[in-house]
Amino acid sequence: MSRTTTLTIAFLLLFVGLKLRTVQSYHLTPAATKFWIERIEDPEIVAKQGLQNFTNSGPSNSMFQSASYSSFNQMNPLPAPQKVVTPPNWICWPIFFLGAFMFLTGLSMPKD
Repeated sequence: MSRTTTLTIAFLLLFVGLKLRTVQSYHLTPAATKFWIERIEDPEIVAKQGLQNFTNSGPSNSMFQSASYSSFNQMNPLPAPQKVVTPPNWICWPIFFLGAFMFLTGLSMPKD
């Protein structure tokens, strides 16, 4: 691995460690929440939280549905749920120190 690559990865890890230290939680967008629920989250937890309807429902473009009385509900949909991801407090330190180690390693490498 070259010096430039090592220093680039080191800076990225340092910035990710600092970001994890300063931010308490991350609110995912509705699209990211849907991705998380479908591919990562445990189905039992999804059923417990009542989010299974969110993953199965989608906008319907049927001409019969748009002409029906339920079109009023489509104009004023309920807000999509957002998943809140809260990383543990300690996770920033290993990432930050790994970035610092890689930075020092990159400085000790010969120039390209």
